[in-house]
Amino acid sequence: MPRFLLDLGLDPWFVWALAFICGAAVAVVGLFVARIAFGPSNNRRGARPAAGDDPWQPFRGVAALEKRNNSRRQGNPVQVFVTDAKALTEPIRGWVLDRSVGGLCLSVPERVDEGITVSVRPCQAPAATPWIRLLVRSSRQDGPVWELGCQFTEPPSRNQLLLFG
Repeated sequence: MPRFLLDLGLDPWFVWALAFICGAAVAVVGLFVARIAFGPSNNRRGARPAAGDDPWQPFRGVAALEKRNNSRRQGNPVQVFVTDAKALTEPIRGWVLDRSVGGLCLSVPERVDEGITVSVRPCQAPAATPWIRLLVRSSRQDGPVWELGCQFTEPPSRNQLLLFG
């Protein structure tokens, strides 16, 4: 026990109580600082990734409160050619508004009905780039254009997906 505290005329029980209170305060502050510094982690032991989580860097940090199976993300609009499922008709130009590993949101100048399969390819892609097939799940008019919520009929490769922004 520190001699200077006893020289102040303090009882030994008070000195021990004061030491205990100071130690507890330091422990609480340490836990608080650790909680702020390291925060609650979604990567705890035994925690499994939720269905639809994707390890690709472009899709990390996207809002998790969406109703979709896969998180979507905004980005620079990418101009695309849009045509029928077999890519036989003259393509029209559209824009990719947002994208996910499950599909694309397209803006096109013409109406496309829900349930129709379309093929898309970025306008800047080489001619040898394969067409990607999409199923139109939703179609709504937004002023002079139509917004199409589309789902990939088969998952594209990472390189193909990155062509869409």
